[in-house]
Amino acid sequence: GQEESGCPVISAVDSNRLLAEEMRNLQAKQQDLAQELGSRSGVFALPEAVLVVLLQHGIDVTQQWAESMNYVEAMLRQQLVAAIGKEVTVADFAAYMRFHYRKVFQDAYLPAPFSFAVRRSELHSPEGTLSIEEEATGGSTPSQPVCSMSSVGHAQSVTFDLNASTTVSFSGDVHLHAWLAHQFSGQSGSSLALVSHARQFSSY
Repeated sequence: GQEESGCPVISAVDSNRLLAEEMRNLQAKQQDLAQELGSRSGVFALPEAVLVVLLQHGIDVTQQWAESMNYVEAMLRQQLVAAIGKEVTVADFAAYMRFHYRKVFQDAYLPAPFSFAVRRSELHSPEGTLSIEEEATGGSTPSQPVCSMSSVGHAQSVTFDLNASTTVSFSGDVHLHAWLAHQFSGQSGSSLALVSHARQFSSY
């Protein structure tokens, strides 16, 4: 058939021609080896020489394929960065997902920041806060609480001994939290820290 002019993609006809030329070169190399080695026997005879040539050819083909794929991926990445206007980091993607959660989850299941007030009871004012915060590598963005999905179970009581004469007991609801961490290839992502803040004139 007639080939399209100006098409940057190689046609099927040209691909078959290249494969045919590849096979011709391999057969010619095999004939050269047959003339050089002849009917030689031993550790390195004609079958071993042909095997070495084929293996080396396979290595060269796979290396060229890997370099071609890396070039295409790098070109697509450059185009994507140019279209967005910046290189998207883990913190940028996490911020986008927090915005997108409002469209995906119902209000009852919407991930919320892992930051809770610490108080002696519901009748008392908060003594401070307890949170799990993440900080992007490099400190490009300020630390902020992670957004986790949680499920509340039945209240349970916990008791433990401080010493032979002192026992501590407390009770409360059981919460199970799930957090989705984002990480890009080649980037270490973010670090987590358990942070507690006490209000003025408070201690806990």
